[in-house]
Amino acid sequence: MGETAVTFQVSQGAKSFELRDLLNYTLKSAQDYADEKGLTLNVTRENSDKYDEGIVMQQEPAAGTVLNQGDTISVTISDGAKEESSAESSSSSSSSSSLADSTSKFAVSVKLPFEETNQGKSNKVQIYISDKSHQIKNIYQTLDITGDREVQIPFELEDGKKGAYKIVRDGQVIEEKDDVTQE
Repeated sequence: MGETAVTFQVSQGAKSFELRDLLNYTLKSAQDYADEKGLTLNVTRENSDKYDEGIVMQQEPAAGTVLNQGDTISVTISDGAKEESSAESSSSSSSSSSLADSTSKFAVSVKLPFEETNQGKSNKVQIYISDKSHQIKNIYQTLDITGDREVQIPFELEDGKKGAYKIVRDGQVIEEKDDVTQE
Protein backbone atom coordinates (compact mmCIF):
# COMPACT_ATOMS: atom_id res chain seq x y z
CA MET A 1 0.00 0.00 0.00
CA GLY A 2 1.41 3.46 -0.91
CA GLU A 3 1.81 6.34 1.47
CA THR A 4 -0.35 9.41 1.03
CA ALA A 5 0.51 12.75 2.60
CA VAL A 6 -2.45 14.54 4.17
CA THR A 7 -2.18 18.21 5.11
CA PHE A 8 -4.61 19.74 7.60
CA GLN A 9 -5.22 23.44 7.87
CA VAL A 10 -6.63 24.39 11.27
CA SER A 11 -8.36 27.72 11.71
CA GLN A 12 -7.60 29.65 14.86
CA GLY A 13 -11.04 31.26 14.64
CA ALA A 14 -11.72 34.93 15.00
CA LYS A 15 -8.84 36.89 16.47
CA SER A 16 -9.67 38.00 20.01
CA PHE A 17 -8.23 41.06 21.75
CA GLU A 18 -8.82 43.29 24.77
CA LEU A 19 -10.87 46.41 24.12
CA ARG A 20 -8.85 49.59 24.51
CA ASP A 21 -9.98 52.39 26.87
CA LEU A 22 -11.65 54.80 24.43
CA LEU A 23 -12.53 57.51 26.99
CA ASN A 24 -11.33 60.94 25.87
CA TYR A 25 -10.88 59.72 22.26
CA THR A 26 -12.37 61.80 19.45
CA LEU A 27 -15.20 60.21 17.50
CA LYS A 28 -12.87 59.85 14.51
CA SER A 29 -10.20 58.09 16.62
CA ALA A 30 -12.81 55.72 18.11
CA GLN A 31 -14.14 54.94 14.60
CA ASP A 32 -10.59 54.38 13.28
CA TYR A 33 -9.91 51.96 16.17
CA ALA A 34 -13.19 50.11 15.51
CA ASP A 35 -12.36 49.87 11.79
CA GLU A 36 -8.83 48.61 12.53
CA LYS A 37 -10.17 45.87 14.83
CA GLY A 38 -13.16 44.95 12.62
CA LEU A 39 -15.72 46.18 15.18
CA THR A 40 -19.10 47.79 14.64
CA LEU A 41 -19.35 51.17 16.43
CA ASN A 42 -22.70 52.39 17.78
CA VAL A 43 -22.68 56.09 18.66
CA THR A 44 -25.02 58.05 20.93
CA ARG A 45 -24.67 61.71 21.89
CA GLU A 46 -25.28 63.51 25.18
CA ASN A 47 -24.59 66.97 26.54
CA SER A 48 -21.71 67.23 29.01
CA ASP A 49 -20.13 70.05 30.98
CA LYS A 50 -17.06 67.88 31.67
CA TYR A 51 -16.19 66.61 28.19
CA ASP A 52 -15.52 68.76 25.14
CA GLU A 53 -17.78 68.34 22.12
CA GLY A 54 -16.89 65.30 20.02
CA ILE A 55 -15.09 63.39 22.82
CA VAL A 56 -15.93 59.85 24.00
CA MET A 57 -17.27 60.06 27.57
CA GLN A 58 -18.62 56.49 27.99
CA GLN A 59 -18.08 53.12 26.36
CA GLU A 60 -19.74 49.74 26.49
CA PRO A 61 -18.36 47.19 27.06
CA ALA A 62 -15.67 48.42 29.44
CA ALA A 63 -12.02 48.65 28.49
CA GLY A 64 -10.20 45.35 28.98
CA THR A 65 -13.18 43.28 27.83
CA VAL A 66 -12.09 40.50 25.46
CA LEU A 67 -13.74 40.97 22.07
CA ASN A 68 -13.63 39.28 18.67
CA GLN A 69 -13.59 40.77 15.21
CA GLY A 70 -17.20 41.52 14.21
CA ASP A 71 -18.37 42.43 17.73
CA THR A 72 -20.21 45.69 18.44
CA ILE A 73 -19.12 48.41 20.85
CA SER A 74 -21.08 51.49 21.91
CA VAL A 75 -19.70 54.92 22.76
CA THR A 76 -21.37 58.06 24.06
CA ILE A 77 -19.98 61.22 22.49
CA SER A 78 -20.20 64.62 24.19
CA ASP A 79 -22.26 67.28 22.45
CA GLY A 80 -20.64 69.84 24.76
CA ALA A 81 -22.37 71.84 27.47
CA LYS A 82 -26.13 72.14 27.21
CA GLU A 83 -27.17 75.55 25.87
CA GLU A 84 -29.55 77.34 28.22
CA SER A 85 -32.51 78.94 26.46
CA SER A 86 -32.95 82.70 26.78
CA ALA A 87 -36.12 82.12 28.82
CA GLU A 88 -34.02 80.55 31.56
CA SER A 89 -31.69 82.41 33.88
CA SER A 90 -28.55 83.61 32.15
CA SER A 91 -26.42 82.96 35.21
CA SER A 92 -24.86 79.53 35.12
CA SER A 93 -25.50 77.23 38.02
CA SER A 94 -23.85 73.97 39.02
CA SER A 95 -26.87 71.91 38.01
CA SER A 96 -26.75 70.53 34.51
CA SER A 97 -30.49 70.60 33.82
CA SER A 98 -33.69 72.23 35.01
CA LEU A 99 -35.71 69.01 35.27
CA ALA A 100 -37.61 68.29 38.47
CA ASP A 101 -35.16 65.54 39.44
CA SER A 102 -31.98 67.23 38.32
CA THR A 103 -28.81 65.25 37.74
CA SER A 104 -25.18 66.24 37.40
CA LYS A 105 -22.69 64.51 35.13
CA PHE A 106 -18.99 64.84 35.90
CA ALA A 107 -15.79 62.82 35.98
CA VAL A 108 -13.33 62.15 38.78
CA SER A 109 -9.65 61.71 37.97
CA VAL A 110 -8.06 58.76 39.78
CA LYS A 111 -4.43 57.62 39.67
CA LEU A 112 -3.93 53.86 39.38
CA PRO A 113 -0.53 53.00 40.86
CA PHE A 114 1.31 50.08 39.25
CA GLU A 115 2.86 47.46 41.54
CA GLU A 116 5.68 45.15 40.40
CA THR A 117 4.60 41.50 40.68
CA ASN A 118 6.33 38.15 40.46
CA GLN A 119 3.51 36.61 38.42
CA GLY A 120 3.50 38.92 35.46
CA LYS A 121 4.25 42.25 33.93
CA SER A 122 0.80 43.81 34.42
CA ASN A 123 -1.69 44.53 37.19
CA LYS A 124 -5.37 43.68 36.78
CA VAL A 125 -7.34 46.70 37.97
CA GLN A 126 -11.10 46.62 38.49
CA ILE A 127 -13.11 49.78 39.00
CA TYR A 128 -16.48 49.70 40.74
CA ILE A 129 -18.74 52.77 40.86
CA SER A 130 -22.02 53.74 42.44
CA ASP A 131 -24.10 56.46 40.81
CA LYS A 132 -27.52 56.89 39.19
CA SER A 133 -26.83 54.13 36.64
CA HIS A 134 -24.33 51.81 38.40
CA GLN A 135 -24.20 49.72 41.57
CA ILE A 136 -20.94 49.36 43.53
CA LYS A 137 -21.30 45.54 43.53
CA ASN A 138 -20.88 45.39 39.72
CA ILE A 139 -17.56 45.88 37.93
CA TYR A 140 -17.67 49.10 35.89
CA GLN A 141 -14.32 48.68 34.12
CA THR A 142 -11.42 46.22 34.07
CA LEU A 143 -7.95 47.29 32.96
CA ASP A 144 -4.55 45.65 32.66
CA ILE A 145 -1.92 48.25 33.49
CA THR A 146 1.85 48.00 33.02
CA GLY A 147 2.68 51.31 34.70
CA ASP A 148 1.03 54.08 36.71
CA ARG A 149 -2.07 55.30 34.90
CA GLU A 150 -4.64 58.02 35.41
CA VAL A 151 -8.27 57.38 34.51
CA GLN A 152 -11.39 59.52 34.35
CA ILE A 153 -14.33 57.90 36.14
CA PRO A 154 -17.66 59.34 34.93
CA PHE A 155 -20.50 59.87 37.41
CA GLU A 156 -24.14 60.82 37.01
CA LEU A 157 -25.68 61.86 40.33
CA GLU A 158 -29.07 63.20 41.29
CA ASP A 159 -28.84 66.51 43.14
CA GLY A 160 -28.01 65.99 46.81
CA LYS A 161 -26.83 62.40 46.27
CA LYS A 162 -23.27 61.12 46.67
CA GLY A 163 -21.45 58.64 44.48
CA ALA A 164 -18.83 56.06 45.39
CA TYR A 165 -15.99 54.18 43.79
CA LYS A 166 -13.68 51.31 44.68
CA ILE A 167 -10.42 50.39 42.97
CA VAL A 168 -9.19 46.78 43.21
CA ARG A 169 -5.68 45.86 42.00
CA ASP A 170 -4.86 42.15 41.67
CA GLY A 171 -7.62 41.25 44.12
CA GLN A 172 -6.85 43.86 46.80
CA VAL A 173 -8.75 47.09 47.43
CA ILE A 174 -6.27 49.96 46.96
CA GLU A 175 -8.67 52.91 47.09
CA GLU A 176 -12.24 53.45 48.17
CA LYS A 177 -14.31 56.63 48.38
CA ASP A 178 -17.99 56.83 49.31
CA ASP A 179 -18.62 60.58 49.33
CA VAL A 180 -18.04 61.55 45.70
CA THR A 181 -19.68 64.84 44.70
CA GLN A 182 -19.15 67.23 41.80
CA GLU A 183 -17.10 69.68 43.89
